[in-house]
Formats: sequence, C-alpha cells, structure tokens
Amino acid sequence: MLQVSRINEIRRTIQKNKSVLVSDLAKKYDVTEETIRRDLKQLEKEGILTRVYGGAYSLEGVQNDVTVRLRKNILSDEKDVIANLCLSFINDGDSIFLDGSTTASSLAHLILDKSISVVTNSLMIAQIVSESTSINLFLIGGKYNGNSMTFTGTSATEAMKDYYVDKAFLSCRYISMDKGLTDADQEQALIRKTVIHNCNHSFLIADHTKLGHNSFYKVADLREINTFITNRPIDSDWARTMGRNQVEVIFP
Repeated sequence: MLQVSRINEIRRTIQKNKSVLVSDLAKKYDVTEETIRRDLKQLEKEGILTRVYGGAYSLEGVQNDVTVRLRKNILSDEKDVIANLCLSFINDGDSIFLDGSTTASSLAHLILDKSISVVTNSLMIAQIVSESTSINLFLIGGKYNGNSMTFTGTSATEAMKDYYVDKAFLSCRYISMDKGLTDADQEQALIRKTVIHNCNHSFLIADHTKLGHNSFYKVADLREINTFITNRPIDSDWARTMGRNQVEVIFP
C-alpha cells in the first residue's frame, strides 16, 4: 500500500475510533513501527491527532473514549500530582472507591501501605492493589470492557448499589460549568453516578484539560461533588462556579 493511502486510512480510523496503537497499525499494514510513527507525526502536523508513547489519540467529538493503554501515557506527570494531593484525604480504616481512570491508577500505587478497604470496578486498579497485604480489595464484576479494563453493565451497576464507602475518587471524560460531569461511555457514567450517591464524600480527580467541554452522557451535576482535585489553579470563572456549587477545590 502506498504511504498516502495508508495515511488516509489511519486518518479515517482515528476519526472513527478516536485512538490508535502503533503496534496494531504496524501489524495491520505489515510495516515497521517506525514507519507508523512517521505517519502519525505527519497527521499530528495536520492537527488530526496527538501522539503519545505507544500510539495517538484525538479528543474531537462528544463520544470520544480513548483506550486505557494510551490514556495512562497522557499527562502522566499531572496525574501523579493529583494522586499525591489525594493521599492526605485517605486514612487507615477508610473504605474508598477508585474508578477505572488512569488518575485513580496513579493513586492506587501510592496507597499500598494503607490499612483500608478498596472497592473498584477496574481490573487495572485491582491488579495494582492486590500487591498490598494491608488492603481489603472488593472487585465489582460484570461485563468486561477491554478498552477501559473495567467491569460495567447492568450487573456491575446493580452490584455497586450494595456498597457504601467513606470516600469515592473518580474522574470523567469532561467537566462543564452548565452540564456538570459527563462521560463518553454510558455504562461508565452509570457506575460513577451510583458511586456518587453511595459515598459520604466524593472527590472528582481530573486534570485541567477536562474543564470546559462536555461529553455524551450525564454523570452528575457539579453540586453533587464535594471536592475537586486538579493539577493547577483554576481561573476566576471556574472558581466562582465551583464556589456557587459548594465544591471545595484543591490544587498544588
């Protein structure tokens, strides 16, 4: 296949799936990974996508849902900052929920010496937490979503209704001043909605790039969140909005 034809196909794939993996594309087109990286670099120059280690993604469209294998490489330093800020809110004896976000996975690595209970629907989180000898782990089962490495669906949502936790640490696709928290995936949105209603204190953990946009499914209004933890100071408009909704804001 000619390079121009391959690049056009990759362009259509990124527009449809919102993310691509270098390894998958190299196998599909029977070329080297270096060749695919050059193709992605050209598409990045056109503004079609953003490259990260292992692949590329696009944030266009309200139904955008980037695979977790790429999300963990996006703004990883910012996610580590947020995770460290979360630590001071977790005490021995707490029961907490961690969702399938890569920000929550950064936090999971930091709590392995805590004597707490962790409820999650994320296989990725469960694999991390299972290394701890002091954490009681509760994994919510259901339909497995390989794109997010989480268990979702009706059975997962119903199971989550039986758990009440002290603190929930969760993210979402986007945060809007008027539409609140939104997600690209309906089943993820339902899990998060359920958790917010079943916790004593909800922590929204999200980096600054999630502010000011909206996705496809409603998760919650801003007033349903107790604390927003992010990686940098928010501007005055967002500060007023959070204050009006009685949301505490934490940043470095």
